Amino acid sequence: MRIRSVLLLPLFLSSFVFSGEALWPLNALPLEEIEKDWKFKPDEKWIKHVQQATARVAMKDMPGGGSGAFVSPDGLLVTNRHCIDDMLAALSTPERNILRDGFYANSRDLELETGMEICVLREMLNVTDKVVKDLRGNLSSAAIARLRRQVEERPPEPGVALKLVPLFAGHEFWLYVYDVYPAKLVFAPDEALGAFGGEEDNFRYPRHKLDIAFLRAYKDGEPLKTPYFALAAKGPKEGDQVFVAGSPGMTERYLPLARIEFLREKQLPLQVATGNGAVAAIQKFMNQGAEQRRIGSVTLGQYANELKINQGALDFFKRPEFIAARKKQEEQWREKIAASPEAAKIASTAFADIESACVVLGKTAAARHFQEMPSGRFWGLAQSLLNFSNATRGKQDAQIAAMAESFSEFVDKILDPAGGVHIDVERDVLAAWLGAAKEHLPADHRFLKLALNGTSPEESARTLLSGAERLTKPEAVKELVSRGFESIDEAKLPILKFVSELKKLEDADAAQASEAQKKCDTAIAALERARACVRKVSGAQRHGHAAPGLGRRERLRREGQEDSIAYDVRLDAVARRRSARESAVRTVEEVPRCAVQL
Repeated sequence: MRIRSVLLLPLFLSSFVFSGEALWPLNALPLEEIEKDWKFKPDEKWIKHVQQATARVAMKDMPGGGSGAFVSPDGLLVTNRHCIDDMLAALSTPERNILRDGFYANSRDLELETGMEICVLREMLNVTDKVVKDLRGNLSSAAIARLRRQVEERPPEPGVALKLVPLFAGHEFWLYVYDVYPAKLVFAPDEALGAFGGEEDNFRYPRHKLDIAFLRAYKDGEPLKTPYFALAAKGPKEGDQVFVAGSPGMTERYLPLARIEFLREKQLPLQVATGNGAVAAIQKFMNQGAEQRRIGSVTLGQYANELKINQGALDFFKRPEFIAARKKQEEQWREKIAASPEAAKIASTAFADIESACVVLGKTAAARHFQEMPSGRFWGLAQSLLNFSNATRGKQDAQIAAMAESFSEFVDKILDPAGGVHIDVERDVLAAWLGAAKEHLPADHRFLKLALNGTSPEESARTLLSGAERLTKPEAVKELVSRGFESIDEAKLPILKFVSELKKLEDADAAQASEAQKKCDTAIAALERARACVRKVSGAQRHGHAAPGLGRRERLRREGQEDSIAYDVRLDAVARRRSARESAVRTVEEVPRCAVQL
């Protein structure tokens, strides 16, 4: 008899399962399809177990994270080492370098506080109509991001987190409700094992390294009692049933051809160029010594990950066979949409809107890319300081004090979990960024005039970041904002003046690009709604890729459950499921054996 295994892979949203070539939320599995292909139909008990034994691991109050799964009834969770690199770096010091040397707690009293959280999905709630109504038709990525921040920054009660999840380019919106537990570190291998081979990213396969770590979830000071997967002594073999459960990112499988061409010709080459420059700069810094290697290793992994994604996408989009297949697929969809009156009404101008928007975006792609500056906590903090300074002007002392207290909480989230925004690394990355800008922008471009002012990228980076060491220390930043704009103005930090002047460059071109991006995003969402209409008419089942099937949505609508919840989330109905969660804890003998490969 073939083992029904769950393959646990750290990806990025929560509790999705791969089935065949599709990716499905656990509340919308294609049960009939699975039963037909595999002679096995997951029942409610099996689905609930997978959902409750799978978790998302993230730094407290920070976005992102990776997948994990419980492997004991006492909250022991397995994940990838690369998913907790930030935390390992934060716990490391020159005297006790956990990132380099690894860690193992052979008793629970030796487990380390981490600042990480283990998030277990409690419920998925369809809020599509509510979101679309509140967005008033503006389905741009920027508008959705603003709404997500509003929702996610206001959890309804302690120990609960919310995540607003757009699916199918804004065709559907779901509110995910998580139970959140503090995590302690149990085991992480040393760097020689965990990053063996020197491959900085986590996309290459096979990878001959021990990319594994163990955490433990706690509740009220005690290990969390939880459903779990029992570790199998052997991995899956050919012919075994394997379901992949985890927290995936978007697939964007229906990205229109015009958008792909924009990414291939304009955006991705810029991202690859700056990524290569940043990786080279960080590697050069790390070669200076052991402490520099400790400081730069996590940052290198982050940039290398992003570079591998962008380079891989660029290489794939250059394949003639892919472009030909996508062109044929798009022609077929144009015909299907045109043949459906309802779909045609929704997306009558969508393809043309995407094409014209991408032309506009392409004209300003280079300028916008470099003016956004490198990603990361340092530049985000600099921008936030500028916004805080401007917001406190004209305010009374008491108001400024309250705003400074709130900003100090934000500083703890930005700086403390990272364990190190290091000015030397930021300076080298900035010099590489400015060097790439010099290569890709006209010599008389206003960004180059502002950033370089006739100097070299290296000299400009040193000038702009002079005195910026204080922005890497939480207490120094809190002191800087203590009196609002006055204390910030007195500091006379070149970086803040630069960010202020940079903001002024966002003139008509930026406004035009913003409108074009909004137009493109809204058109892509319209296309997805039109595709749904075509599938509904034809009776075809929706292709699984991070979205529930139409059949379930229609059933929810008939039952009156869809869109029955507002953003503040009335959790009384959801909370009734807590007792079910506790009663679902199984003994080792009752838990299905699961082959785990990481």
